[in-house]
Amino acid sequence: MEEEAARSWELIQQLRGLHPTLDPWRQTNRIKAKAAANPEITTLEEFLAVMHANIKPDLSGVRFSLFSGDVDRADGASIMVRIGGWQPDTGGVRLEFHSSEFADLLVGDESLADRLVAMGADILDPEIGGLSREDHPVKDHPEPYDYTQGWKMFFPASSPHWAQAGALATASYPTANGAVFTYGTPDTYPTILDTWPKNS
Repeated sequence: MEEEAARSWELIQQLRGLHPTLDPWRQTNRIKAKAAANPEITTLEEFLAVMHANIKPDLSGVRFSLFSGDVDRADGASIMVRIGGWQPDTGGVRLEFHSSEFADLLVGDESLADRLVAMGADILDPEIGGLSREDHPVKDHPEPYDYTQGWKMFFPASSPHWAQAGALATASYPTANGAVFTYGTPDTYPTILDTWPKNS
């Protein structure tokens, strides 16, 4: 469990240098004042302490969240880490970027968007990953690759969906064990991915 958490911490460390709103990081809280009062998390030991504080004795996994930036401006990011306990899903990391300025940077500089997804893929070594717009509706049925559609999507070369993912892509960016595929633009990717054959 600590090994998986350490990967998430490494991702946070790499995010810090991408934009001013991606630092510092604190544990979330439903009450804004308490979230703002939470101490900055600056070391792996502090990060692991947050994880251990969220472990429930009746669950084999853990789920916890952090946020970055100014809580009053809500212009940073949030990360939700889920490790084990939800078989067959062994966990995952979800990042949400709330800064319109950072979003504009990603749209305006595709190489930055590619590097962001590739960085997450290389650190976390997931089975699949993606970068998508929050305002695009989620379908009521699963995609053939069992993941949310994304403008940028990571697939490892070992994925059974590798060939089809590459066939529909409009561009690709290599990673350590796969590639980040681009599907059009942040506005058009659903149209492209809707053509994915349902049985592949």
